[in-house]
Amino acid sequence: MSVDRDRAYIIPMLREILPVNPEIKVLASPWSPPAWMKTSDSMIGGTLLPSSYAPRAAYFVQFVKLYEAAGVPNFTVTPQNEPLNIPGDYPGMDMKAEEQELFVCENLRPAFRAAKRKTKILIFDHNWDLIAFPDTVLKDSHAAQFVVGTARHCYGGDPAAQTELHDRFPDKEFGSPNVPAGIGKKAIFSWSKPISSSKRHAIGGKASCSGI
Repeated sequence: MSVDRDRAYIIPMLREILPVNPEIKVLASPWSPPAWMKTSDSMIGGTLLPSSYAPRAAYFVQFVKLYEAAGVPNFTVTPQNEPLNIPGDYPGMDMKAEEQELFVCENLRPAFRAAKRKTKILIFDHNWDLIAFPDTVLKDSHAAQFVVGTARHCYGGDPAAQTELHDRFPDKEFGSPNVPAGIGKKAIFSWSKPISSSKRHAIGGKASCSGI
């Protein structure tokens, strides 16, 4: 794999930001694996092929190594952005709780360990109203030992779900990446897109997205 397309803007920007506040932690969350890893044979739709679990874990390791080599350490990753949202016109992938649990336990965490990487794993990475997903994973003591907590979005549901999940699993961390001013137990992440009158910043069905 390659991160060459990130070298023009993303990596230089992160390298500028990190010295300003060394406490900033970088989180990486993929929208889709390569098409050949999926049942849809496309970046759009589909699920992860059973034969692709190990290769995908290897991609995560390589990504972390390449970013580290470029001066941007990855503190945390999530296995899949919005695993229960299957967009029809931009990259995404269906990944049920049981599939994510298997991927983390049998592939991702062992791959990080073998590569001597301390990158942390947050599961879920989806809306407040879908609490059953992280509950399923974190109630499994085997899976829970490999993840530090849950990433959530605020596009659906009530923020009180964060308190409910925290009360069930008080030893886990909770953060909200990829949302405008998302608030979590230990982290706040924000994202933005360049704004233009032509809405060229929009991706697929996200024509209503705006910067912050």
